[in-house]
Amino acid sequence: MDTLAKNTKLPKERSMTENFWDIDTFENPDEPRYPVNIRETDSKYELEVAVPNFRKKDFKVTTENGILSIMAECSKNKSKTGNYIRKEFSHASFTGSFRLPENIAEDHILAKYRKGLFAISLKKSDQQGKLLKKHLIKIR
Repeated sequence: MDTLAKNTKLPKERSMTENFWDIDTFENPDEPRYPVNIRETDSKYELEVAVPNFRKKDFKVTTENGILSIMAECSKNKSKTGNYIRKEFSHASFTGSFRLPENIAEDHILAKYRKGLFAISLKKSDQQGKLLKKHLIKIR
């Protein structure tokens, strides 16, 4: 069975033991980086990202050929009408991806967002996981 430390990767992918926000995965290196915790238990891997001021609908999580990608974009004050003396925009976004261990089935990944914490649960299997061409993960 594959372990996290042995995961192979392409240039823009990270294993779960590496820095999730490594600079070459960013489209814009000036965007903020959010703290990530990755924990392993006997039955699963748990990934948590601290992302305050986002909403559940701001996230998109996909898997494709063994790669898990997390994207989020949050914008406030989108109105362009009015005579502004001063208007400070609030915009934040991020993307990150990593290669899943071989013992994870892409169709058994759970994601949820609650009170500033985005969490993904990756259930382990005794068999090699099923790779899907492209799969959108529903966020609870």
